Amino acid sequence: MEPKPHWLNKTSMAASLGITVQAFDKWKVEPVARIGRENFYDVRSVLDNRLALAEQKAEAAQGTEGIDPLIEYKLMVERQGLTAAQRIAQEKKNEMADRTLVPVEFCTFALGRLAAQVGSILDTVALNPCGDGIPWSNIYPDLLLGASILCGRRFTQAVTEKYTLSVVAEQSIAQAGEVISRQSLSIDYSTDFSDKWESDAFGIDAKDAVPNELGVATGHIDERSESQRASAFSCLLNQAKTAIVLAHTATTISWDVPTSMVLDVDLVHTLSVADQGVSARARCSRVQDSFDLTRGAAITTLSIAVMRGGGTISDALVPPAATSVEQDENPAFIELATQLGRLNDSPPYREELDGFAGNSDAGNNSLEGFPRRFQISSPEIPAEDRDESTVTVAAQYRVAIPNDHLEM
Repeated sequence: MEPKPHWLNKTSMAASLGITVQAFDKWKVEPVARIGRENFYDVRSVLDNRLALAEQKAEAAQGTEGIDPLIEYKLMVERQGLTAAQRIAQEKKNEMADRTLVPVEFCTFALGRLAAQVGSILDTVALNPCGDGIPWSNIYPDLLLGASILCGRRFTQAVTEKYTLSVVAEQSIAQAGEVISRQSLSIDYSTDFSDKWESDAFGIDAKDAVPNELGVATGHIDERSESQRASAFSCLLNQAKTAIVLAHTATTISWDVPTSMVLDVDLVHTLSVADQGVSARARCSRVQDSFDLTRGAAITTLSIAVMRGGGTISDALVPPAATSVEQDENPAFIELATQLGRLNDSPPYREELDGFAGNSDAGNNSLEGFPRRFQISSPEIPAEDRDESTVTVAAQYRVAIPNDHLEM
């Protein structure tokens, strides 16, 4: 649906009435049409709104002071203002095609055609550009003087982190060599946030018109479950440490005693034995009771697992820090070119040059004109930034094995 020639948008109608857009909003004028996000009004709709308000005020005053004696004069002033607004709007439409400045609607349309999402600040004619307190009378409020454009493109990249964690007893390796045992763990993490990152709208059509969630020109967000990662690594590291400790408790010493003498002994106790040239002290690893009804004997076999290995340094089993990539610096500001045709000194038109191209209304019409367009090139995202990335992390943890007392 295209707007009719006598329709004005909210900004133009407010300017033609000599009031601000906020003041026009307070009038609560019913638009004659809505095209996209823009409301359009005509003189009739504004006039009906003002007449209705005048009638309401007149009815309210009848009970006390009667009809406003200036009602006719006020209506005449309203009609005069609306007539002037309609004249200015028509002048604007007639002269818009001859302007060398870019209409806001045209620039917004061109920016919306980019593959990238865009956040922009459009600079229109200021009310007091000279700063002397004397405002300009501008009947072209929608002509563009300049624009600051921030473009952004979103993409996701899957990252596989490979951790090689070694848990070692250095003293034992030095004495007896290395015995290798491997364990593996896999964690897969994905969220709706990453799934919607590329498809969700952002930029010129999104709330607050920012290029991305970071509010800067470039950068990235790492999506991971740190608690899940830390818990998994903590479990795996403690399993490895337990396996190493158990491997150093293979020396077992057993002896028999009457059951009645060791009724309170359990696996939580530390036992000591000194007999027949053997002296040892370690944690109880086994309690086995034997009863012989024929002989009337009750014997308990106690066993201790003597731990031997040595070493003085034990590293804390803290999972390695998650990998991270440094944030890129914001790109340098690029000043786009303006190409104006039909001037005697105009250089040749360059189709590949980004920026605005058009023709001067004060130029030489006998010269070939430039096509009217606004163009920004959108670079491709490198394949290495989209393809799956693999990051390798290595860490080593030392385990000191206590030496239990053992003499033979």
